[in-house]
Formats: sequence, structure tokens, C-alpha cells
Amino acid sequence: MPADACSTLTSERRRANRNSQPKPRLPTASLGKLPWSRQYIVTGTNSCARTPSSVPANDSGATPTYDADDGDVIPLTLGANTITVTCTDGAGNEGSDSVTVTRNSPPDTTDPVVTITAPVDGSTTTAATMRMSEARNWEEFTAALRDFVVPSQNFVYADVAGHIGYYAPGRIPIRARGDGAMPSAGWTGDSEWIGWVPFDDLPHAFDPPGHAIVTANQRPMPADYPYSLGIDWPEPYRAQRITDLLRANPRLTPDTFSAMQADRLSLHAQTVLPVLLERAHPESPADTQAVDLLRQWNRDARGDSAAAAIFEAWFLHLAPALLTDDLGVATTASYEGRFSFVTRFLLNTLRPESFAADLSESKPPSGRPTPSPVEPGSRRSTATTDGGESERGTAGRAPERW
Repeated sequence: MPADACSTLTSERRRANRNSQPKPRLPTASLGKLPWSRQYIVTGTNSCARTPSSVPANDSGATPTYDADDGDVIPLTLGANTITVTCTDGAGNEGSDSVTVTRNSPPDTTDPVVTITAPVDGSTTTAATMRMSEARNWEEFTAALRDFVVPSQNFVYADVAGHIGYYAPGRIPIRARGDGAMPSAGWTGDSEWIGWVPFDDLPHAFDPPGHAIVTANQRPMPADYPYSLGIDWPEPYRAQRITDLLRANPRLTPDTFSAMQADRLSLHAQTVLPVLLERAHPESPADTQAVDLLRQWNRDARGDSAAAAIFEAWFLHLAPALLTDDLGVATTASYEGRFSFVTRFLLNTLRPESFAADLSESKPPSGRPTPSPVEPGSRRSTATTDGGESERGTAGRAPERW
């Protein structure tokens, strides 16, 4: 089986596994593994969407026997760091491919290649987790978190003494240049990691003045934070909704939190839908009926809400409708599931005050004519409801029954 079939098969399996995961997920709570820990503290976690990895690229002139570091050519010791990947295609044919790992990226090609690196060497995360489970107070808890390397998490804390806290531990690199979002020249050393964000400078709080801590994967640090922890944070809709509900209920009970877990008000729809409706131009009776349902919707995303289904189908199909002709199917599909990124794109594109300059005056390097830009109010950017044909075919033609 060709080597590229392995990567293709692996990508498809990853995509299938990703799409099969249940959403939304509840936060994890740990009462401690040992008896005395359960008597003192309770903790919970959710993912902290940061980018500790780097994507260095080999020089196109690299050879299979040398690596590069700060411009110096270093002989490679081949074989010791060779990884062999074996996989089987759908027909049961087995194939394998080997990659010799260098300091920054695989050297077994003269074409530019990229690889992703992450801070996993000498990880003490497992030991930190065990020590965290034995902690009896905030000092012991944070002492354990100092050795928590990957994956970065938002930890919340409460103890029997009435204290609450938050910490976002993890080994986050300080880069000589850039933020890790784009491939960097691995042979120059210009974007090397030059240290780690000090543990004491990572986002944290203990007994905050507001007497509450809310974490729902949102950006945990202020705009003037001196270090780069990430670039693609989820929009804070869930965190804001939790905060609103806490403020609306001065007396909190188990029933209060049960109702909060089952809350269905969509702040995402509250933000995006007015922008879409302002540019909606129904072209059929079904479109008109769908828009009418959306205008009357109270943003309660209950399971039997036709308006909620219409909004979600509209949101999922609108960005591909705007961009597939320009970016192609594969690139557009790569943004599937990145809801916060797509949300920001749609708001910035459909709001006239945020729209970027017209691109039609330039031509790409290939010499192909540049497609017409997506301008607010144009037919391409018009928020139409006719994109969800597959959903419409499954749910029926009558929008009120969706």
C-alpha cells in the first residue's frame, strides 16, 4: 500500500473519531483518590485551548544526513530516532512508512516539510495528578500543579475551609519570535523556544472579590497579558451565560445548579442572528416562513424548536457558501467544527464597518483572475436560508416542523 495511503487513512479515522464524540460535554469533577483528600478539597477541570506546539519547517536544501540549528549544520545519528507507522486500509492491505526524526522536523525529503512539536519530554503530569489527589489545601494543590505539563487545563478548586481558586497550569513556551500559529523556519533558530511561562505568571485566582469563578474554555487572561498562551479561543458565550445566571440567583441551591446545567438560551444566536436577519432576502415561500420563525424566536434552543434547527443549519452552511468557490472544498472543510472562528469570520464579513478592502484589483501569483470579493449586501454574502438542503431533505420541507 502506498505510504500516503497510511496518512490518508489515519486522517479519515481521526475525522471519524472527532465527529463521533458526544457534544456538549460536562466538566470533570474529582473528589480525590485517597480518603483524606475527599475530606478536604474538590476540584474540576475543562480544557484550556492554548497552543503549546510549534510547526517548524525543514530547509528545502536539507539532506537526510544533516540537521540545522541556528544556521549550523549538525550531523544526524540516523536510526535511533526512527518511527515506523503501520496501518491497514479498508481492504485489509497493510502498509508502513518510516520517518527519521531530527531536532525540528523529518529530513527524509528535499522538499520543505513541517512537523509539530510539543513540550512532552520528561513530563511529570502523571505524578502531578497523583499529588493533586492527595492535596489538603490550596498550597499543596498548587504545589502539585507546578509539575503539570500537558495538556493545559483550567482547574477550579474548593475546600472545606470555604476557599475557592483557579489555575491554568502547563508548560507554555516563550518564543523568540511569533506565536506558533504559522510554520516557522526550523533551520534558522529565529523562532526557537527560549523558556517557559513562569508558573506564578500563569492565569490563576484565589478567593476572588466576586466570590465566584467561571471557566468555560474562554480566554482566561486579560488583553494586556504579557505572554502568548493561544490564538483561537472559544467565544465566551457559555461563560457569560453562567455569570448571568449566577448574578440572577443570589441564593444558590442544588436545584439552581441543576437548572443552570439544563439552560438552553443561546447567546451565540443572540449575537449572530440579528446580523443575519438584517441581510436576509427570502427567495421562496419556505425561505420567508423560515425567516419569520427566526424573527419570532426567543433564542431558546430547546430540542423541539424549529427556529433553533433553522439557525444552526443556516450558520453551518453560510461560511462554506461564501468561501468554497475561493478557497476550495478541502480548505473550507478544514474549518468545520471551529465554531468560534467561523462566528468571528461571519460577523467581521457581514458587518459593513468591519469589512476589509476590496480584493478584486489584485491577481494571485498563478495569474488566475481573483474571484469577486465577498461584500456585505452582495448576492454572495446575502444571508440566505437555502444552504441546508440536506437537512431540509431529512427534516421535511415545512420549516415549522423542523
